[in-house]
Amino acid sequence: MAQELSLNGQNLLKEFESLGPNVRNDLIYPYICIAGQLTVAWGHVIRDFEAHKFLDGLSVKEAKVLYKGNREAFFKKCKPLTRAQADALLREDLKDYCGYVNERLKRWNVKVAQPLFDALVSLAYNGGPGFLDGTIKTRLIAGDTDGAILWFPMFCLADVHRKDGTVMRNVPVTGLTLRRYSEVWLALTNQVWRIGKVRATRDKDIEKFLSEVRRIMKMRGKESPLPYPRNEMKNQAA
Repeated sequence: MAQELSLNGQNLLKEFESLGPNVRNDLIYPYICIAGQLTVAWGHVIRDFEAHKFLDGLSVKEAKVLYKGNREAFFKKCKPLTRAQADALLREDLKDYCGYVNERLKRWNVKVAQPLFDALVSLAYNGGPGFLDGTIKTRLIAGDTDGAILWFPMFCLADVHRKDGTVMRNVPVTGLTLRRYSEVWLALTNQVWRIGKVRATRDKDIEKFLSEVRRIMKMRGKESPLPYPRNEMKNQAA
């Protein structure tokens, strides 16, 4: 039977996606995310074929230009969403992403517990289903579930679009490292913990997380490889 995202999985995803910075009078407007994508609601990337649903007479490319040049004019050309519409959009997106994960697990002849399924959906939703097709696939097929889970933090690199128009290519991003850590925690413990949510306690959160993962792995007769060099806060580019 196909699995669906649990309430824990939904809560974790919403913690990291949020509704974006452009919520005005309880209406949700699109924004450009750190990866340079025109995005709306719970991390939904607006594609050209659906631009008419969210924009009034603008293509995605035109909307990006207007957003950067005249924010108020951009808002006037938007079709903002209510919270109910944003939640409905997320439900539709999750059908697709749960489908991507379920299809792969069936093809690989692999069964996973609900917490890992939730983490896999969050990872795919954030970075694309292709993230599942390399080392995670190999380890799951080999029965190395813990190894697959502990590979998640490798996916913390992205192209970062800066406000000055420059782009940093394939660099470690703090938000992605923290999301990967939170997905690992969910997969291992079935608990939602947005690691680093409060910036003032971020380093303590990370230290506690790494310590707990080492403890869990030790109980299983294994060692934790975390953190990878790219996950070290001193190496984060954004």
